[in-house]
Amino acid sequence: MLSFFKKIFQKEPLPLPEELKPEELEDWLKKQAGKISFNLYLKEYLRQIKEIKVQLAEGLKKLKDQEISEADQKQVEARIKNIVIGHKNNYTNEIEHFLQSLSGPVFEKEHFSSREDYKEAIVFTEKLNHSLDQLAKRTAKSYQAAQHLFFDHVEHLFKLLKELNKLIKGFEIKVKENKINDLEKLFEEVFILTEEIQKKNNLTQEIKIKEKKLSELKKENETETKNLKKLESSPEFEKFLELKKEEEKLIQEIKEEEHKVFSFFFKLSKALKKYERIALENKIIKQYLEDYLGAFRKDPELEIVRALSSLKKGLDSLNFDEKQKKNFLELIEKAEQGYLQKISVQIKELDEKKEGLNEKINKNLSPEKIKEKKKEINNLTLSIAATIEGLDNFKSILEKINLENSRKEISRKIKEILKKEINLNLNLD
Repeated sequence: MLSFFKKIFQKEPLPLPEELKPEELEDWLKKQAGKISFNLYLKEYLRQIKEIKVQLAEGLKKLKDQEISEADQKQVEARIKNIVIGHKNNYTNEIEHFLQSLSGPVFEKEHFSSREDYKEAIVFTEKLNHSLDQLAKRTAKSYQAAQHLFFDHVEHLFKLLKELNKLIKGFEIKVKENKINDLEKLFEEVFILTEEIQKKNNLTQEIKIKEKKLSELKKENETETKNLKKLESSPEFEKFLELKKEEEKLIQEIKEEEHKVFSFFFKLSKALKKYERIALENKIIKQYLEDYLGAFRKDPELEIVRALSSLKKGLDSLNFDEKQKKNFLELIEKAEQGYLQKISVQIKELDEKKEGLNEKINKNLSPEKIKEKKKEINNLTLSIAATIEGLDNFKSILEKINLENSRKEISRKIKEILKKEINLNLNLD
């Protein structure tokens, strides 16, 4: 007996949540949407609309065919009769036009079991409701006027339209009761979740690709950096550095000799400027005054020395004081004694040495190899930086994708709308 009562009062075990994967969710939801009682209601709802349509068509024909009664023919003025008949015709025309909105593909369906079916019925009803509102506005006066002589048939049509309006309001209530709009939003959330999962998978894959690329770039950069160090410590490059030092030394020596030339002619510039105006050798003097070093290098025969000798002879006529004359004479005599000749020979020898040295430097390819290697390393460094930036960007986007919140919200809404418990497994690894 005790066991009997235990069985009576024992609670039924709660059904276990259905285990679902994200890719199964949409199909599962479609099946569940087809099981709700709303589909049976829709069938009956549309049947009633079709029935009202038939009754409206019949009532419309009767109203069109109805003549004014004999009593009204005698009692009502002709002008009033014409006005009422005009309103009756307008009323019947508007209802006839309205009947066209009571047709469509939705009436051809035998079963309503998908979100698309529900959506089609909702759209149809929204349009029908709008048409009914417009009909009421357009026939308000005609309805009242036509009642005066055709009351029964006009009132019959009005009651049918009122019944149709009641059906529409009932439909709207059923949509809310069955949470059809919420169901549609649920489908949208499932679609968004699917998109987010795909986005997360794509990002995860891209991150793996970029991480692999980054690792390869770093290894390549490390290898090329080692190769650069080898080039920089190679005997060939060491020889190049030695040659460059020699070149620098030669350049310095050339500069020193050129400075001697510059200093020499700078000290003589006042005398040369005055003498240029009267000298037979004014052309060579002018060249030197414009560019001491340039003219000196273009004067291998040192024609300037002959011009200086002429200057020496005419120095007294140039009105310089004794001290200046003395300085100018010392410089001219120095040139006559071979000072400029010695510098010219020295510069020529240094130029020849530098030319030979440059030939050796140009034949040494190590600087070009190092330059190319540095360029490669720089490009690798830029690629590494760009890859890191892209990687950080992908990771930042990935962190913002919160699938867990979506999972919980979808599970909650499924329980609320469909009275079903699910366990949505988001294990994407």
